[in-house]
Parts: sequence; structure tokens; C-alpha cells
Amino acid sequence: MGTDYTLSNVINEMLIELGESQTNKFARFYQFGIAFLRRTNFNTSGYPKVRELIINANDTADLPCDYVRYTRIALCIDGRLYCLGLDESLCLNESYNDCGVPVGHGNNGNGDLINAIPFVGTPLIADNYVNGEFVGRMFGIGADNNVFGYYRINPAKNQILFANLTSPSTVFTNTNNTNGVNTSGAPPTVVLEYLADINISDDGDYQVHPFAVEALKDWIFWKYKQRSSKPLGEQQLAEKNFNDSNRLMRMMFNSSTKEEWVAAFATGNMASPKM
Repeated sequence: MGTDYTLSNVINEMLIELGESQTNKFARFYQFGIAFLRRTNFNTSGYPKVRELIINANDTADLPCDYVRYTRIALCIDGRLYCLGLDESLCLNESYNDCGVPVGHGNNGNGDLINAIPFVGTPLIADNYVNGEFVGRMFGIGADNNVFGYYRINPAKNQILFANLTSPSTVFTNTNNTNGVNTSGAPPTVVLEYLADINISDDGDYQVHPFAVEALKDWIFWKYKQRSSKPLGEQQLAEKNFNDSNRLMRMMFNSSTKEEWVAAFATGNMASPKM
């Protein structure tokens, strides 16, 4: 992204286009611009930030200060992400051991994140294991279970609560290893991908994506008309111009290459190869 596309530069361009020389309008337009960037960041132009989480002794992890909404919570194993499952039934009240140290529910206090088996903490019953071999028979548990673990967001604590996180020795079926086993030797890393609020860049201003420049100008002009109680016809025309430029901006952000379209169509081709 070019360094010249800052919010201040775009507003200065707009003031020149309008023939305005009043400096008091700059601050007003700048505030309109911030509202547009915040809105667009969440629904169009924003991209996820990535953070490796540190798991606390009570099976929780602190959310980043600029966290707004997660897009993925997963384990990073052998260079690939395996998503955890959402479980809203996890208890948010804190548990403590005899020494007053916070521990996870069902945790014996030694920091072990393995709680029972990875089926929503379902306790083992007699015929699930025969001669040390897991034989299944998990009848009635449903198909929405996750073998990698579960999470729940705790907004009051600004934390993520985890349960049943998989151990490093767990067997996976979708890795690149020949035997499907995580052989890295290190515990899996919990990765958070999330949308963050807009931030001021190092030069003390907000960056504007080139695709969003015209939509930004039309948004400012529309909000200026709306907030200044201009005639309804002027407001409606300004709103229409913004909707047009905003739709074009979203199309540019969502555009794909020819190769990506070919790959998308190919995913639906389940036919056997012809010999």
C-alpha cells in the first residue's frame, strides 16, 4: 500500500475538489473518515491478525488488547491449522486448588490440559476400551465433537477458556506425515486469528487502501450532507453515490483470480479419473 494514501491526504484531496479553503472543515471530515475506516475494517477491508496464545495454568488465555472478534481459534501442528470447537457449556466460574491457585475445571492442578477424552469431557465407561484399545461405542454423542479441543470466550475476563486440548502424541489423519502422527515433539501451539480495531500507523495517521479512496470521499460527503440538515434530495443523491462507490469497492476487495475460480469449480468434481 502506498504511503501517500493516508486519511489526511485523502481529506485534503477532497477539500481541493470541493474548492474549500476553510481549515475548520478538516477536523469534521477527519472524524467522518475515521467512522468509515472503522466500519469498512469490520465488513470489507479488515484482515485477521495472528497471535500465538500462552495457556495459563487454569486452561485460559488472555485476549489481545485490540481484540474485537475472532475469526479462527486453532492448533498449529506441523505447519497446518486444526480448528478447535466452540462449547458454550463450559463453566466460566473459576476453580482453585488447595493452595488457592487457579486451575481448570476437571484439572488436577499440575497444568495438564488433557481432561478425559476429547468428546466434551465425556467420562470413559467400561466397554469403550478393550485390552487397552479404544473401540469406540460412543453412541448418542452426536457428530459435532472435536478431537482437538474446545473453547469458550469469556468477555467479562477478556479471556478464552479451553478444555480437552489434545496432547502432542495424539494421532491425526490429515497431516503430511506418512503415519499421520504429530512427530514435531513440541506441544501444539494455540493460534488466535482475530479482527482488531483500526490503529494509527507509525507516521501518526490512518492508512487508506487504494480500493477505498473514492468510497471514503463519497461517505464523507454523504455524512456531511446528512449531519448539516441539507435538503432531502441532496442527502439522497449523496447516499446513492456512496452506495455505488461502496459496492464497487467491495467487488474489488472480493475479486479472485482465474486460477482461484478454476480451483473452486474443481472442488465440486467428485468423479473418478477416467483411465
